[in-house]
Amino acid sequence: MVRVGVLSFPYALSELGRGAQDSNTDFVGIIALYTLWQMVEKHEMVMGKRFDRYHELNQHASGERLGLYIVVPQQLIWEVGMCIVYMVTSGKSLDVCDLNATTVHNFV
Repeated sequence: MVRVGVLSFPYALSELGRGAQDSNTDFVGIIALYTLWQMVEKHEMVMGKRFDRYHELNQHASGERLGLYIVVPQQLIWEVGMCIVYMVTSGKSLDVCDLNATTVHNFV
């Protein structure tokens, strides 16, 4: 679920101080490794059934319906947020490219 989040992450960190940047980066890395560990450990927890996606794992842990109601809205919010970040970032980049392309540079 990383995808476009990497585009907004450096700007968000640039607004913080150096200590907050380091602790935030460490925190995100620890969370990523922990969720990876969970998926690896619980991948084949039940004999004959594989949990390849978060909602499958959560359905087994929380029940058939509640598992979907917990994971799917979070994934939807995340995806919509990343689409917005991607549009804003690409729009700003296109604006800069257009400004550079239309500006006459006099190298004298």
